[in-house]
Amino acid sequence: MISELSDIIHIREETIARINSNLRLDDNGCFIWTGIATDCGYGKIKVIGQTCLVHRIVWICTNGSIPYGLLICHKCDVPQCCNPAHLFIGTHKDNANDRDTKNRQSHQKGMSHASSILTDSAVTEIRIRYNSSAVTQQVLSDEYGVSRSQICRIVNRKGWSHLA
Repeated sequence: MISELSDIIHIREETIARINSNLRLDDNGCFIWTGIATDCGYGKIKVIGQTCLVHRIVWICTNGSIPYGLLICHKCDVPQCCNPAHLFIGTHKDNANDRDTKNRQSHQKGMSHASSILTDSAVTEIRIRYNSSAVTQQVLSDEYGVSRSQICRIVNRKGWSHLA
C-alpha cells in the first residue's frame, strides 16, 4: 500500500511494514488505520522514538518531504485514511476552504448544537434573572451547570445571540 522510498527519507522498511500491517481497505478505497489513534481519529505511530501521524508518514513515503507549516489534508474526510490518493498538501486556509466547500462546518446554534446543555427557555430565564440584578453570574453558572464565562456570553448576547 505504501511505496518504499524509505532510502530517500530515512524511514526504515520496518516502519513501513508496521504501517502496512495496520491498514485495511474499505469500500470507499480508504486505507483505514487500525492501530493506535489520536482523540480525533488520526493514526499515530512511533518513528525513531517520536510520535508521528501516520498519514503524514505515508505522504512522505510517497511524495517526499512536507514543507514547514503545511498540512496533509484528506480529500475523503476520513481521519483514519492513509491512502496517498486521498491526501493532499495544503495550508490551514486550504483545509478550511475544503471544509467549507463540503459543508463540514458546524453551524448549529443553541439547543440544536450537539453539546448544548441549556434550552432556549433557560437562556431567556438567565437573561431576565441577571438583568433584574437579583443574581450573580456565578450563582447562575452553579444553578445551570455551565461555566461562568458561558453565562457572561449569554447575558452580553455574545452567546445564544439568535434569541431575542
